[in-house]
Amino acid sequence: PPAPPNHILLYTIINPAYPITVDVIHTISTPHGQVQRIVVFKKNGVQAMVEFECVESATRAKEALHGCDIYSGCCTLKIEFAKPERLNVFKNDQDSWDYTLSEDVQPVQRSAPLLQSPQYTGGRPQPYNMDFGSGG
Repeated sequence: PPAPPNHILLYTIINPAYPITVDVIHTISTPHGQVQRIVVFKKNGVQAMVEFECVESATRAKEALHGCDIYSGCCTLKIEFAKPERLNVFKNDQDSWDYTLSEDVQPVQRSAPLLQSPQYTGGRPQPYNMDFGSGG
């Protein structure tokens, strides 16, 4: 029997012709509610578990995304409620991400910078070692 409604969804990606990463899953999921954690795993095909902040968001995402193609003609989504109460994310990389830990909860495509880069005189600027994922 199908699992009862839960704030965690199981996405099964049918015919995954392109790489499916947490960025892809996050991008298609965030319009429907705040995503807290994502884990992508490749056991039988490609699957992902997406933890939303509430059951309502998960239900909205499930209704909106089930049966859709992520990319034209492939990567078709089959979505069902998952069993776990919480996802465990041990590190932030392309296969798992905990969005509750970072300041950067908004979707990855950021708009124009607030400030122009300062003009350095002499020496190379040391970039802050902040890793926001793939870096685009």
